[in-house]
Amino acid sequence: NLRSIPRVYKIARRMHLRFDSFKAMRVIELLGYYARYVDLFRRGNFALAVTSNHSNPHGIAFNLAAQKFGVPVVLISHGMPVRPVARLNYALAVVHCEAAARIYLDEGCQIGRVLTHGRKRDYVALRDDRLPAQINAGIFLCKDVIESRLKTLVENLLANERVARILIRPHPKNLWRNLDTWIASRQDERLSRSSRSTVRDDMKDLHLVFGGNSSV
Repeated sequence: NLRSIPRVYKIARRMHLRFDSFKAMRVIELLGYYARYVDLFRRGNFALAVTSNHSNPHGIAFNLAAQKFGVPVVLISHGMPVRPVARLNYALAVVHCEAAARIYLDEGCQIGRVLTHGRKRDYVALRDDRLPAQINAGIFLCKDVIESRLKTLVENLLANERVARILIRPHPKNLWRNLDTWIASRQDERLSRSSRSTVRDDMKDLHLVFGGNSSV
């Protein structure tokens, strides 16, 4: 609505007096998404709203727009929530551990029901007899790489005589800018970076994958 633009700029200017420009722009982004989602919910006939995002502007706007029209919201988490978490309402939250659920509740979220699909509950020991003598291993990263942990994992794999190849597939939004430099500095032909476009292509030649992102 063009009539709302002056109000948006007024809010942004007030924000900019107290915070940096990035945060002011995030407010404009949230208002824009909210207006768009309100329009979609008003014109649609939805029984459920499912989100995998909670604390970015579009996630907050989506939740608030759904609440405005009485549409229950289901959160499908894809990792541990990072504080601060937006105080939002969910009819159902699907999380992968009790600690994640506790963070949402401690941060002020209202959750009707929590469903935990824990990794420990589905744990199955790796059968060594199913692996070949020489193993091609993959490491599929999330965007927020813990450098020390990745380096430790790679060094442990390189020290194993059975590991013939290590393929690192960075996240499309990889935030560790020194990844390529570090791989080159290792000067080990067994270690390489993925150049393929799809996860499926990389998986074809691997026997074992260490997954750090949801696409695996």
